[in-house]
Amino acid sequence: MSRLTLTETLDEGTITGNVVRPDGTAVSDAPVSAGDTSYRFYNSTTADSSGSFTLKVPEGTYRVRSDPPGMPAERIRNVSVTANETTTVELVVEEPAYITGQVTNESGPVPNVGVLADSGDGYYFASTNATGHYN
Repeated sequence: MSRLTLTETLDEGTITGNVVRPDGTAVSDAPVSAGDTSYRFYNSTTADSSGSFTLKVPEGTYRVRSDPPGMPAERIRNVSVTANETTTVELVVEEPAYITGQVTNESGPVPNVGVLADSGDGYYFASTNATGHYN
């Protein structure tokens, strides 16, 4: 008895682009990923020293994301990829922002309480120290 193995071959396209700061300077070694909206296909890479990246993916609609260490993630939704064509995107990663402060009440500093910041794109949590300060 002979066995026949079938493998599905998908038509691929290319997503290429750059990861940059708002001033246009490159973000080197940034992780970049693309996942399709049906959650069937995913690919990832790392941007080179000039912030450039290339991903091969099957034809479809993708979310492209970069999440460089120490910087907020940037994502672009609804990136359309056509077989045998190249789609170019630019991921502009903002510089991180910092919030610092002190929690007090009428008795003075309030230690060991949680502080929650909502960026509209995620939540960030910190706890106050012994003098009520957080960052």
